[in-house]
Amino acid sequence: TRIRAAFRRMGPRGFVAQAAGAGDPVEVRAIVARTLITGLFLGMALILLQIPLRVAALGLLGGSEPVETGVRHYFHIRIWGAPATLGLYALLGTLIGLGRMHALLGLQLLLNGLNLALDVGFVLGLGWGVRGIALGTVIAEWIAFAVGCRLVWRLIHPGRRSQTAMWPWKRILMRHEWRRMMSANTDILWRTLALL
Repeated sequence: TRIRAAFRRMGPRGFVAQAAGAGDPVEVRAIVARTLITGLFLGMALILLQIPLRVAALGLLGGSEPVETGVRHYFHIRIWGAPATLGLYALLGTLIGLGRMHALLGLQLLLNGLNLALDVGFVLGLGWGVRGIALGTVIAEWIAFAVGCRLVWRLIHPGRRSQTAMWPWKRILMRHEWRRMMSANTDILWRTLALL
């Protein structure tokens, strides 16, 4: 939970709140897009780097052979949820920035409730052990990410009668906005990734 709280602070919360407070829904959508792109990109990078990350993690943790085997099984499955995890952090930060605390709570309850139910089913029901815990977490995060995308989409969509595009690509791709976002969040971002 500390990791999630740190990444939510790192996420778009402040930027979204500023843009929403200024009455700039186009900038809100640009911020959401930037943070989702960043989270999904970093999640994919973690998947691509999973072997050296696993080796480094096992080297740091040490432990007996059964513990290392359990960590390997957990990591091998759990890493596939990295894009959903980081994308979900962006969505949760957006909900905080928009002041949608009931939606935030509902999404967290969905994530944690699904995770609990799937873990119990996979571990106690099917006897999958550590692999079941990892798989339950990954499935719960991807489902929560999909639901969160739909929820945020409904909150920020400009409407059918609007003359503006849903995704304002010129604003999304502005280099100075990317630099501003990254410079404001770099320290927390790297600490969070190190803890993942």
